[in-house]
Amino acid sequence: MEARWPNVDSLADYWNASSWARTSKGSRYGTIVSEQLPGTATNWSGARATLGVAHQFYTWTRSVLGNTSAGSDRFSYPQNLPGINGYYANPTAGFWSNNQYFLSGVIKALDHPGEWLV
Repeated sequence: MEARWPNVDSLADYWNASSWARTSKGSRYGTIVSEQLPGTATNWSGARATLGVAHQFYTWTRSVLGNTSAGSDRFSYPQNLPGINGYYANPTAGFWSNNQYFLSGVIKALDHPGEWLV
């Protein structure tokens, strides 16, 4: 399976939302905050973020624009998700925390037996 974080042990789990990382309070349109992210001790700038945010039934893939430093609890992505309107883009609307995402597309994600990198 493609290298990603968080790792999965089977291809059946790759798209299972329960195997994705969770967003935390403070997340908003264009910024993911995640209590799980600092444990990676990695700067994920340039990675591909697969986002299951806001609507919950859409999934978007965007580049990680910035991650302040290795071990940071946040990263940013372009605010160009089709289907997001002003209501969902409201940072206080509550649609941004307790969502899910995973990161892939960079060599630093290649850290688990059986993974490959696109």
